[in-house]
Amino acid sequence: MDLSRLKNLLKVSSIFREHSSLVVPIAVALAGVLLLLFTHFMSSKLKAQMTRESISDRGRRIEYLSKDAIPAEQWKVEKQYQHKYATDANHVVLLARQLTERPLLQDMMFPQPKTGSTLIFDQFGQRYRDGINELLNNVEAGNCPTVTELRAALESSPVASKLKWGGAVTNPSATAAARRASIAAILNTLKEVDRAMVDILCKDKAQSARVYASPADIGGYEFWEEYKYPGADEAIQDCWYYQLGYWIIEDVFQTIEAMDSASNNILTAPVKRLVRVGFTLGAAEDNRRRGPRRARYVRGQKVATGERPAYVVTEYDGLTESWTGRRCNDDIDVVHFSVSVLVSANAVFPFIEQLCSAKEHTLRGPSETDQKQTLKHNQITILESRIGAIDPEGEDHSLYRYGDDAIVALDLICEYIFNKTGYEDIKPDSVKQAIQEAKEAKPFRPGAYRRM
Repeated sequence: MDLSRLKNLLKVSSIFREHSSLVVPIAVALAGVLLLLFTHFMSSKLKAQMTRESISDRGRRIEYLSKDAIPAEQWKVEKQYQHKYATDANHVVLLARQLTERPLLQDMMFPQPKTGSTLIFDQFGQRYRDGINELLNNVEAGNCPTVTELRAALESSPVASKLKWGGAVTNPSATAAARRASIAAILNTLKEVDRAMVDILCKDKAQSARVYASPADIGGYEFWEEYKYPGADEAIQDCWYYQLGYWIIEDVFQTIEAMDSASNNILTAPVKRLVRVGFTLGAAEDNRRRGPRRARYVRGQKVATGERPAYVVTEYDGLTESWTGRRCNDDIDVVHFSVSVLVSANAVFPFIEQLCSAKEHTLRGPSETDQKQTLKHNQITILESRIGAIDPEGEDHSLYRYGDDAIVALDLICEYIFNKTGYEDIKPDSVKQAIQEAKEAKPFRPGAYRRM
């Protein structure tokens, strides 16, 4: 080791020995400084915490939280709300039931007649026809001149003896279309003065009514006119389905009555003529579609419901493809119907709106002393519509006068919803069984319903 470095080390050690008494005070001083710094830091942190959690700060927090505090009486308000909610729910259920709880054409009829006599079915049919006649009277319906009235008007004409009124005109089995064609052919042979006489007669008929409508154009009227008892189950089904049909027809007539209420006669009325209302497609529509949509297979047997109303149980049962997709289920029953009217061109959309609006019906309780209730129902949805021009001079309109308005033909296919809670307890068992069989049966081949 270098001698000079050794001397230096000895010199430093001698210095430590001379000042060894200062080591302890210096260490104590350093510890005190460190303790002072730690105390200062902790006091600052404690001060900040005390500021945050001071009484004034807690007061501000309490004041802030008190704005969102639940009042002591809130439970009473909540109780009222829940009661109102339950009341609304019960009211909806009640309205759904009242929607279908409509007056029956004949009491003691459903679910099974209370008498063993088959006359009760004839009585039902008569009440159905009487009901249709009453609906026609309510809308002040009229018709074009009859053959008898035409012949009387032309009796003084020189050509009267030359007119041939035979053929389809007087044949009771001839169709209405054939009869109109024959009459149009006769009118085409008339001279101008004779045509003027016919025109006066036709205008007089138009001015004496508010709408053209005939019982023969109402679904089921002719069915019950020549009704023959087919057996207990089939007869009760006929009555049940036509009871549904009558409710539907009521709504159509209420629509016409509302539309024409401000008019005095057909010439000024927005709805000119009820061409038909029924539960099958018209002849022209059947030809266009080329397929019997009302036929289906039940347990291997092809069953056709004819012209009576029928439930839409499968996708192939309706009069058209339904964009709503609604069919009979646990809550509702669905029926399709068709209606064709002649209306003023500017009355098309008002008629559609009125048809789909709420209607009123009256209902009386089971006792004769029960007070009548006025209730509302709204059950119609339009599935398909078609608007077309007509030829007022054509054979279908030769005896009709519609006034100066532009006239269009409006053809609608609609669905009608029945809420089961309103009538399930009176639905005949045979109807329930038929619905179940239709659900389980193999449906008619889809290709048969191809739309053209």
